[in-house]
Amino acid sequence: MTAPPSVNTRVERYHRRNGTERTWNVEFGTTRPRARAILTCALLALGVAVRASDTARLPDPSYPSVVRLLDANKPVDALAELDRQIRGQETDPPLDAMVLRAELLGRTGRLRDAAAFWNEVARREPTLAALAVRKAVEALIAAGDVSAALERLGEPSIRLPARRQNDLRLAAAGALRSTGEPRRGADLAAKILRVERTGALADAAVLELAASLEAAGDVPGASEALRRAQRGFSDARTFTRARDEERRLAGTFGRKPKPFTEIEYRAVANRLAGQSRFAESNDVLLAWRRAHPNSPNLDDIDAAIIDNLYRLRANGEARAAIEAFVARYPSSLQLPRARVIEFRLDVREGRTAEVKAHGRTLWQGESGALPSAARRTVGVTLANYLVSAGDPAEGLALYRALYRLSARRADRVDILLRAGAAAIRAGDPKRAEGNLRSILALKPGSSTLTAAMYWLAIAEDQLGRRANAIARLQDVVDRAPFGFYGAHADQRLRALGATPRPARSLAFPDASLLAATERLGQYRAATILARAGLLRDAAAAARDLASRTTRDPAATLLAARASDVAGEHRAALRMLTGRLSPHLQRPSEGAPADLLTLAYPRAFWDEVRARAEEHQIDPLLLLAIMRRESRFDPGVVSAAGAIGLFQIMSYTAEGLAPEAGVETTDEDAILHPPANTAIAAKLVSNLSKLFGGASVPVIASFNAGEDRVKVWWDAARGLPEDLFVETIPYAETRAYVKEVYANYLMYRKLYGQRQ
Repeated sequence: MTAPPSVNTRVERYHRRNGTERTWNVEFGTTRPRARAILTCALLALGVAVRASDTARLPDPSYPSVVRLLDANKPVDALAELDRQIRGQETDPPLDAMVLRAELLGRTGRLRDAAAFWNEVARREPTLAALAVRKAVEALIAAGDVSAALERLGEPSIRLPARRQNDLRLAAAGALRSTGEPRRGADLAAKILRVERTGALADAAVLELAASLEAAGDVPGASEALRRAQRGFSDARTFTRARDEERRLAGTFGRKPKPFTEIEYRAVANRLAGQSRFAESNDVLLAWRRAHPNSPNLDDIDAAIIDNLYRLRANGEARAAIEAFVARYPSSLQLPRARVIEFRLDVREGRTAEVKAHGRTLWQGESGALPSAARRTVGVTLANYLVSAGDPAEGLALYRALYRLSARRADRVDILLRAGAAAIRAGDPKRAEGNLRSILALKPGSSTLTAAMYWLAIAEDQLGRRANAIARLQDVVDRAPFGFYGAHADQRLRALGATPRPARSLAFPDASLLAATERLGQYRAATILARAGLLRDAAAAARDLASRTTRDPAATLLAARASDVAGEHRAALRMLTGRLSPHLQRPSEGAPADLLTLAYPRAFWDEVRARAEEHQIDPLLLLAIMRRESRFDPGVVSAAGAIGLFQIMSYTAEGLAPEAGVETTDEDAILHPPANTAIAAKLVSNLSKLFGGASVPVIASFNAGEDRVKVWWDAARGLPEDLFVETIPYAETRAYVKEVYANYLMYRKLYGQRQ
């Protein structure tokens, strides 16, 4: 039986490794379901095993030797090799060759030639017009031909997004300043600011405005622009740069910076603290004190300083500031706030006696009136701490009172879950059962329901109901086979002598691109760019394609693969978790072999493996932590000031850099993947030695700090690992440990126990 002539097929025959069984991989030239079904039936009738076509891939580069030279940073050689390969096609070279040549001309410094080639690409291929125009304008700006760049950008036919056009105008403003036309640059930056009010582009534009005005000799205007940047920044780094530039101007030109108003000081300090720039926030608060010594807000200022010191982990300074605050403002409305920070310091430092004394005082309202939400937070923190520090009975008594004060269903569910785990830790499975069954009656979300069912199974096992426990544990395995609870449920089942059933599988969708998808301009653009070897640009086009084809899962897979090939693992993971999340959480029949390795890549593997071998730790644990911390983005800086792949804090970098062989600890240096990985590996090594090689407290310490975790771990000696995790007092750390632990198990499943 043969396929109907309307079906265009290409059949590739290959043998399995044993050399006997033969399989066919069929690629259909059409995505019409009826045609595909006819051919499938035909092959099955012949006894041929058929697997679905997988067309969700971009093509390989057309000129691989050229791309290799480009990747090796040899653009001159790459250009010569490309010219050799396309010799004789100069009058009408393939489009991918034109794109590659335009890129190479720019890399070799022939910027005007590059701009001309990009303009020709825009003329020949509408799907690449936006990219080509942008690159042409960038090349002209880099060449110093700003007027030509702006003229090209201003053409009516240009269809670049407004934000992208303003990005280019900002680059043009900087070029004008550098080439002796700062007033034009200032005008251009001011024009951008009339459109861009907030955000990264507005921050960059106001800094450029200040630099251009200074270059034009307008120092007062430059100073005012820098003050504007400090008052209205979106990114705290803009504030720091503007402040430093204003101080430099003051020193150079003798212009003393004017103080802010009290409202402005408060707003700036709060915004800095909100971005975890606590040291800079304190600088502003101290400047507020100096500028307004008779302010009625002095106790507010000092209370904010205490809070910042706590968040800076300057524990001794924070305690001294609290003592001074109590003496100076005995009747301040901010006094309870200072006492709460004192309590949190006790928790941080594991001072159990002080935690109990200060926590009870706050809980009972003896330190001044606390808002009900703050009082409840203190109570929850105290109860969680008591359980984690080895006093679950006292924690349970407090949970009972907290439950009565909890009006929101989510709060009641959380208290019941905490109390259920605490009761198991206290050896009271009957009480645990009651709390956990109450959760089921409240119909919580999926993740909480899974946790409640898991611990209810443990309680039922301890009460002698082995069959019930096995059934519930099997249900947990089926609900979350790749998660923290699923993994531990599997272990518990085996310990009970039961063989876990495989979790229910999903059916993975067809990995063939729809015909409608292949007709979109973004698909054509991604294909051309991939053939040209411009992998990042191809990946961006593929992601744009996927965003426009929400009903084609193959487009999501295509974008994830293109991003992975380009080294943009964070983008690949974002595509997969956004569109194919269910297939990352349980087995899927017919899933591509690379689905999970795309979601769990060995990113920066050479560096990770080298540092792991140096410190004798598991490199897969480092990858599991990296996946949670940064999603493999080396350039990310969090709102809390955590830096790079492993989200290293500045105080961690300063403490470990010498031992890790890292010479400098400024932000730019720590962002560099080798330095970031070296510090993370040293930290994991130290933690592993502290906890005798146990991975769970190492993971917890990476989030909460080893001092706190040491208190919890010592108090949990002899307890099973899952119960230690469930009774960690901080919700953020509990969730962190569960995610990283699940990551670690998946990495070991995919790549072996150790690599």
